[in-house]
Amino acid sequence: MLSFDEIDTVFQQHYFEGMGSITRGDAKFLSGLIQASQPHKCFEVGVASGMSTTFLLMALAKLGPERKLVSVDISRQYYADRSKQVGYVVDQAIPDLGCEFELHFNQWSADAETFCDDAKFDFAFIDAHHSHPWPTLDTMLLLPLVASGTWIACHDIALKDIPRFAKETGPFHIYQAFPEPKKKSTLERKNIGAFQINRRHQEYEEALLASLAQEWTVSGVIKKSFYDRIYQMVDQYYSESFAKEIRRMIEAHNLMINERRAKQKAAKQSKPDG
Repeated sequence: MLSFDEIDTVFQQHYFEGMGSITRGDAKFLSGLIQASQPHKCFEVGVASGMSTTFLLMALAKLGPERKLVSVDISRQYYADRSKQVGYVVDQAIPDLGCEFELHFNQWSADAETFCDDAKFDFAFIDAHHSHPWPTLDTMLLLPLVASGTWIACHDIALKDIPRFAKETGPFHIYQAFPEPKKKSTLERKNIGAFQINRRHQEYEEALLASLAQEWTVSGVIKKSFYDRIYQMVDQYYSESFAKEIRRMIEAHNLMINERRAKQKAAKQSKPDG
């Protein structure tokens, strides 16, 4: 497990207010999970600055050079500072990695399948889009690709309790819906948790649907490029009834958003000038 001194050194050099990174306590939780589970091949969804990536790599390096982390982000540029590339903290904080590392831009949870041809992942960290249902969809897409005993950690499970982030309910819902064994940090805002996968992925369909049944807070439609891939994977890995329900939910959401936008546009056009 990383010591707070090791964690603080990185924070002192690279943290700035508003960077949207994990906290010292979150880093301690993640490194403790790594130490306890001894994973060989890890997957991270959502990199941003690379602060969490840095701590994952530091924890894996303590286990040996043969350990590997594959990290993906839907963007190439860091959202809080567009002059910086996603994952920039890694190069600055640990130029000598001490384990294997791959960073892939313009990729998301559905692309995990590309990187598990030799072996399934045995640790995963989800910290991407926080609006519901995205963390649940990320989890759904990863479940068939992780080995039995894998811990899936999810960041920002308490983010919704901050008023300005009240709609960012996605991490909370997926953490709440999953059965034991699971655990969450006792430090700071208790904002990071994890659940262990010890059943076949189809046996989690009920938990996934329970999470997806909660109000969706994502403000836009699910784009075709995303839902085509989602449909492909649920058809491949899950039951027919589950795949049908996923399609129904996404289509209903997109219809609702499009109808809402049409009403807003009509209302705007009907307003008198001046």
